[in-house]
Amino acid sequence: MVNETEPPTLLVTARLFLCRPDAERHTAPAFAVIDAERQRLSRWLPWVSRIQSLADERHFMERSCTLWDRREELHWVVLDRQTGAFVGSCGLHHIDWSVGLAELGYWISQGFEGSGRMREAVQAVQDAAFGLGLRRLEVRCSANNERSAAIPERLGYHLDGVLRQNVWLGGSFVDTRVYSLLDGEQGEGSGQIIDPADPVVDRARR
Repeated sequence: MVNETEPPTLLVTARLFLCRPDAERHTAPAFAVIDAERQRLSRWLPWVSRIQSLADERHFMERSCTLWDRREELHWVVLDRQTGAFVGSCGLHHIDWSVGLAELGYWISQGFEGSGRMREAVQAVQDAAFGLGLRRLEVRCSANNERSAAIPERLGYHLDGVLRQNVWLGGSFVDTRVYSLLDGEQGEGSGQIIDPADPVVDRARR
């Protein structure tokens, strides 16, 4: 089911660069956002409590690269195309190439919330995912996280259902919405797969 195409290390949209993780370049800006917005992010993301230092974030970035090379997870760092500022993260997790399934996850810095940039990033990643041979993507989010749920809803994902009290978060069990999109159901793509020789790559690596 999966083709032999290598996952794109750079996706470009109208306003974003989505880059394969680089521990040297991306650890510090990612950790700065996580640390500054810890209280907000912890409401929705259970992994935030595990990132307590630069070393923790570096370990995550390095592990992301290892998993990328194994094609077990594909994680892109999202940067603002105009300023280079760290926007957030978007990636594919729990990939099962044998049946073409993956979960698509994302988070965004508060400074870019409400701008439509994460919807743009999700659309680019989903297009890349289907191009690699995946046939079904899932987005899971807390049932109370309306901002997160708005992204799959606006991109035409189907609400498959709600998993009741399946995640321990913030001192209590919470419900999870499960959305899905099948290959062929997506709208017009927003991401581009860029040739490494293209001059735009140099700007993304600065």
